[in-house]
Amino acid sequence: MNLVFTILALVAFWAAIRIFFQIVRSRQCLDDRTIRDYLSGKYQQGSEDSRRVTSHLGNCQKCRDRLTNFDFEEYAKKVLEEED
Repeated sequence: MNLVFTILALVAFWAAIRIFFQIVRSRQCLDDRTIRDYLSGKYQQGSEDSRRVTSHLGNCQKCRDRLTNFDFEEYAKKVLEEED
């Protein structure tokens, strides 16, 4: 009986930890690469990445503004400068 209880407790703990990290990850602002990939359709609809980005955009006005004003040319220049 103790073994069953221990296993159930570990499974519940693992689930709680997983949910916690999903919440923390969804609160982190999106980087330029993620915004570019989202706008260019790299993420399949319904994928975990797509859901994470959509969820974050629903909660973060700053990232919605960045998405609306995203400049692919400026991003490309920035990437090229970082490679030098």
